[in-house]
Amino acid sequence: MHENLQPLRIPPQWSLLWNHLRPIEPGDLAEDDPAWLFTFVQDMLYLRKNSDEQSVAIDLGWYPEGDPQGAYELVTILNDDWNNPLLAFTSRSTQESDIPTNDDTTTKPRRDPLDLAGALF
Repeated sequence: MHENLQPLRIPPQWSLLWNHLRPIEPGDLAEDDPAWLFTFVQDMLYLRKNSDEQSVAIDLGWYPEGDPQGAYELVTILNDDWNNPLLAFTSRSTQESDIPTNDDTTTKPRRDPLDLAGALF
């Protein structure tokens, strides 16, 4: 079982409600690996930023939960309006999901969901 959590860069104005994101690439796992059931779940990461007038949430999960054929889904939500996400992104790789991690060494421009959501305030 993989014990370590993925390190994240989270600005101080954001609250981390939960982080179950592990530094595991789905393509590196066998279909019978127990990580599918315990690591690739719907509630992987949830961040929130509040101001006097509005709130922004970033939610990351794996859908369908535990399914080796599934994918990460990252959504940015304004004022708890889950029916109309500001941003929705699906990927099978953390390298493509714009998750702002501490070990991000990519040189290509990336859309950081914290920057996108933070621009609303």
